[in-house]
Amino acid sequence: MGIYFITQSPTDIPSDILGQLGNRVQHALRAYSPQDQKAVKVAADTFRPNPAFKTYDTLLELGTGEALVSFLDEKGTPAIVERAKILFPLSQIGAITPDQRADLVKRSRLYGRYDHPVDRESAYELITAATAEAERQKAEMEAAAEAEKQAAIQAKAVSIR
Repeated sequence: MGIYFITQSPTDIPSDILGQLGNRVQHALRAYSPQDQKAVKVAADTFRPNPAFKTYDTLLELGTGEALVSFLDEKGTPAIVERAKILFPLSQIGAITPDQRADLVKRSRLYGRYDHPVDRESAYELITAATAEAERQKAEMEAAAEAEKQAAIQAKAVSIR
């Protein structure tokens, strides 16, 4: 489970949270005002420094498709910040055609495994049916007991007369 903070400006995220983020992908920041420069400085200072470059300067000069990245290592320690090229999402916008869907299904490693339903009744449906049957039987038994009780009362009333 994780939480993603996505924003155009690091000032949107409180600095005590910004400093605790484990995995970071930071695209270019532009600093046109003193306030912007301060925000870039704060963002740069939250990365673990890389001796190969100055994080602050690099944040200002990143181009399209570039980012500074820092991820947690296997021990949970933030790795030093690295400059990286980010590959754009390889996806499409909009619905796929039925032929595309069929092709994707056939190429799936689960193809053929879930093609046929094995059991159409869910556990919820089975439990609900069993509960309803138990309640019906209980109601029948109570009705039969009430009928016997009424018959006994009537038989007693007839014998008293």
